[in-house]
Amino acid sequence: MKENLKNYLTSLFINARDTARNSALFEELLGNLCDRYDELIAEGAEPADAYAKAIGELGDIAPLIEKNEPAPQDDGEPIFKEPKEPKQQPPSLGKRKQLTAEELRRAKHRRGLSLALSVMLYIVWLVPTVLFEWGVVFLFICAAAGTVLLVHSTRTLPHYVDDSALTYSDKLRRREERRGHILFAGGIGLCILCLVPTLLAQSAWGVALMFALAAIGVGAILYSCQIMPDAKGAARKPGYVPLQAEEAPERGEKKANLWLLPIVLAAAVLLTCACIWAGANGIFLGVLSFHGHSLEQYVNEGDASVDMQLEHLEIDWRGGTVRIEVYDGTTVEIAETAFGGTVEAGKDRMRWYEEDGALHIRFDGYGDFRLFADIATKKDLVVRIPRNAALELIELDVTSAICTVEGVTVNAGVGKLDIDTVSGSILLRGVTAGEVDVSGVSATVTVSDSTLAGLEVETVSGNVMLQGGIAHHVEFSGVSGSLKSSGCSHGAVEAETASGKVTLDVTATLRSVSVDTVSGDVHLNIAADVPGFTAELDSTSGDFECSLSTTPKDGAHVWGDGSCRIVMDSTSGNLVIMGAN
Repeated sequence: MKENLKNYLTSLFINARDTARNSALFEELLGNLCDRYDELIAEGAEPADAYAKAIGELGDIAPLIEKNEPAPQDDGEPIFKEPKEPKQQPPSLGKRKQLTAEELRRAKHRRGLSLALSVMLYIVWLVPTVLFEWGVVFLFICAAAGTVLLVHSTRTLPHYVDDSALTYSDKLRRREERRGHILFAGGIGLCILCLVPTLLAQSAWGVALMFALAAIGVGAILYSCQIMPDAKGAARKPGYVPLQAEEAPERGEKKANLWLLPIVLAAAVLLTCACIWAGANGIFLGVLSFHGHSLEQYVNEGDASVDMQLEHLEIDWRGGTVRIEVYDGTTVEIAETAFGGTVEAGKDRMRWYEEDGALHIRFDGYGDFRLFADIATKKDLVVRIPRNAALELIELDVTSAICTVEGVTVNAGVGKLDIDTVSGSILLRGVTAGEVDVSGVSATVTVSDSTLAGLEVETVSGNVMLQGGIAHHVEFSGVSGSLKSSGCSHGAVEAETASGKVTLDVTATLRSVSVDTVSGDVHLNIAADVPGFTAELDSTSGDFECSLSTTPKDGAHVWGDGSCRIVMDSTSGNLVIMGAN
């Protein structure tokens, strides 16, 4: 009977022009007729009655059809073409296939499913990095699969088909809207409830479940937005005429969103790097904290006196103070206090364990992921090391704690001291070490009366101050932070900063100074025992000032024997050299 409906409608288009407008109108009316016929059959009508009633409700569509215009004769009388034979097929749409309403609806569902799955993969790929050491491998697999699905979703719906031409019967429209609303509401609910697992289970599995629920919720929201009828499609009635090609020339084609691909790939690379960094360093963001370390080995808690041959000391501390000092004893003493008192038993106590000469200390007993982490919580840690301990490595990973290392010798001056901080203050007093590395954002570093073979500081806005002692090779890198050395002996100093100031006391041991800056100034105070220097300034608008009588030579300024080489590369910074009073 539906074939009869199609034949009847074809007969009405006998004299129709072969245009895109008539083709769209034919498909629109045919879809409405078939939907209405199905509804009448579902209500119990006989096929013949349903056919007649559907035809009767169609009404007069002649004014809607574009017909062939008559061609004028020589005498001005019009000539009409002979009537065409009844067409058994709708007007041609060209070589490309025209989808039916049902096929187009299914294509929209496939596109929505691909888009939802791709976004879900981009969210859930964080789970393995939290649970497993090999999680980064699964992360790249999810990134590749998500990108493939995202690109596929842009091509699932044929680009030459106008999806706004999709016609919904009342029953189908209500079903699609109900399904879309349920999925949308459920997705919103899951996005809210995803925080619950981290409250109930503050562990790696809790955060894994959080990401999984968030992925499902976001996927449900995206899928619902794709399958729900749009406002125009929901208001379609029999006889609706789509816009003509002249009114909307681009309406019938959809270009692939290829511009999304580089954005998605860039985001994937950035998120991958962030995950790798988070796994190694941890994250502290107000109410959220994430650690990349497992707590399984931290079997001890609270204050202790550890009898061991200490070679490696690792401390992971968040806020408060950390103090490492030596004493005349044989055991390693660790103690913590909070607000001037002891820390109550529970997860707030520090955790620690020792293994193969290494002592590992952690701020508290919370898992890798902690929601509503109280960053303001501050505790004071004191670690006392035997004076004759054969330390080879000290690692400090702190967020905002004030760290003091006093009187410690790391492997007879050839060991390493590695400090990673965000905004804490670092004080090294009377330390003997081979290499000291400090990395921070706004950390302040003070080194006094220490003997260091090498000191390397990387910071953004933190300042570095050296007072007395020896730091043979100094490397400083910052943006707005400054470097100041007073009474400290150096062999070589390298500094790179944007707007920070570099101030050095040049002694007889200093052989080279290299400074690369944008607008920062360099001030050098020449000691009386310095035999000479050769200063070179490469600057756009910076000036060279010197209180000593120098001799120009090959674009440089030479004083004395020229043994200490001073090189400054700057845009607008000034080089100022002052002699001893």
